[in-house]
Amino acid sequence: METTAKSPNIFAVCVTYEGRLTELKTLSEELDRRQKSLSEYLDSKRFVFSRFYFLSDEYLLAILGSSDPDAVQPHMLKLFDNCKELIFSKSKIVIGMESDEG
Repeated sequence: METTAKSPNIFAVCVTYEGRLTELKTLSEELDRRQKSLSEYLDSKRFVFSRFYFLSDEYLLAILGSSDPDAVQPHMLKLFDNCKELIFSKSKIVIGMESDEG
């Protein structure tokens, strides 16, 4: 990164820096492995709760990455037909659902 920051010409930096191509290929392979691992993790969560198949990876990560039960609220219509939001008690236990019509 330091070498690249010193020279704004990306072609010159990539060609003159020995081992750059190998390093980039290694990083790309590592990224692919991690992305595959993340996909497998999300699929395991979808297998446990099949409604998660209706959500994109981005939305599912937003829900799973939060310990706040309210994180699911923006996605309720995608998860359940005509269910706009969950109603929580003060102790964060679901006590009801509200439809899209109210």
